[in-house]
Formats: sequence, structure tokens, C-alpha cells
Amino acid sequence: MTVREANEERMELERLRRELASRDEQLAQRDRTIHELSRKLRTLEDLRRVLDSRTARLAEREREVSELKRTIARRNQRLAGESR
Repeated sequence: MTVREANEERMELERLRRELASRDEQLAQRDRTIHELSRKLRTLEDLRRVLDSRTARLAEREREVSELKRTIARRNQRLAGESR
């Protein structure tokens, strides 16, 4: 192998080493992004559970209010009938 061929081979190896290092960094960045997105997804899922729970409680309260309105309306009608 000539000196020139040896130098070319060293340069090629160095280029490949840099390319590999770059790909390793890209993979590491991708892993960090995946981890961050997974964390955010868990947070969103937690928030959705809280929202679902509060929505169910709100629906129950709305049913209670509706029943109370009907009760009040019946009492008002009864009182109006008694006052005649």
C-alpha cells in the first residue's frame, strides 16, 4: 500500500467515524424526543381522566338541579292552587 493510499484510507475512516458519531447523536436526540413526547402524552392522559371525572360529576349535578327545578315547579303549582 502506498503512502497516498494509506492517507486516503485514513481520511475515509475519519469520514466514516464522523458520520457514525453524527448518526449516534441523531439517535440520541430522537430518543430524547420520544421520551419527552411520552411524558407529555402521560400528562395529557392524566388530564383527560380528570376531565372525564369532572364531566361525569357535572352531569350528575345537572341532573340534580333539573330534579330540584321540577320539585320547585310542582310546589309552586300546588301553592298557587291552594291560594285560590
